Amino acid sequence: GQSQEPEPVTQLPDADTLPPLSEIFQTFTPTLKFVPPAVCTEWSRVMGGVLDRLAADPDNVSLWKHLHMLPVCIFPASGLRDKRRRRPSGQLSQVQQIHERLRRWREGDVGGLWEEAIQLTQMSRSTARRKQTQQMTEDERMNLNARRARQFVEDGRPSKAMEALTSPGLAPRTLAVKAKLQQLHPTAPPPEARTTEEPQLRVSGEEVMKSVSMMKASSGPGPDSFRVSHLKAALSPAARAHQGHQQGA
Repeated sequence: GQSQEPEPVTQLPDADTLPPLSEIFQTFTPTLKFVPPAVCTEWSRVMGGVLDRLAADPDNVSLWKHLHMLPVCIFPASGLRDKRRRRPSGQLSQVQQIHERLRRWREGDVGGLWEEAIQLTQMSRSTARRKQTQQMTEDERMNLNARRARQFVEDGRPSKAMEALTSPGLAPRTLAVKAKLQQLHPTAPPPEARTTEEPQLRVSGEEVMKSVSMMKASSGPGPDSFRVSHLKAALSPAARAHQGHQQGA
């Protein structure tokens, strides 16, 4: 049989150098929607290593921070890349940048990667805020609808693409709109802490694979910025040599 490469050892940074969980969840951190196949195997190994350590020590808050910082540190997205422009000479390609971030993650430079990701995504946040305060012209709205429709087609969602083509755009930022949104999404007190002596729920690798495969890759991420495409990349054919290990974690 073929011999497997040894698992890369990730150096754990000092817990005091990592931000608190509240900051990790509340920070604006958009991530890449598409994971290049060339990085899937290495991504699967790094993610599997984080999950392995967390499964062995679930009370370790530092490891939970690692898990929720991982997608932001490896796949930060600024939202400013223009596909029509050529990459400047000497600048790393997207695949090379991801490989470099994975290498630094294994060396324990989690804090440095997090700070760089925040700086990169701040540009996206500034652009988003500027667009919110600017009134779009009819031509700009139609161009935006066309881009959104094309993205939905690429994601295999033709019905959403048709909706995007005729979208009137975002609702205006008024008190009436805010009140309507609050009615649709009312606030509620946090749930009470629950404890149990019963064994935790266990699922098989096959169940994990089936559940992930049924999820839509275009689904939005949660507070930790993990996208469905990140999970599918870790379990994809490109990372199949590492798939069993990842499912078990």
